Amino acid sequence: MVNEFFNTGAFVSPTCSFTPQAGNPLSIEQQNCTPFNLTYSMLGQYGNAGRSILNGPAFSNTDFSIIKNIPFTERYRLQFRSEFFNVFNQVNFNNPVTRVTSGSFGRITGARPGRVIQFGLKLFF
Repeated sequence: MVNEFFNTGAFVSPTCSFTPQAGNPLSIEQQNCTPFNLTYSMLGQYGNAGRSILNGPAFSNTDFSIIKNIPFTERYRLQFRSEFFNVFNQVNFNNPVTRVTSGSFGRITGARPGRVIQFGLKLFF
């Protein structure tokens, strides 16, 4: 799933040994790397793929907080806060690389941060 999140062969022929060339937008056509010998859509032109046809990985996050108010007098109060972000430490992957000319096309290359815990004290007057 992480190495190929979606079928990259639907966008570039898997039998082609395509190597991106910086500054050359015609490199896919010059290396004959288009599936079914179709003309590759050039920059600024429309292709035949619909808009928003790819979905990224699911996102699941649970935040939790514990707050305790400690009164000193009628005027002063101390508040202790304990906050947990992504309390169950679930892995949330970033979106895959969708640029066809990238060497990591279709791969997920990172994840969002894991569990974060913070404590705090707050004095109210």
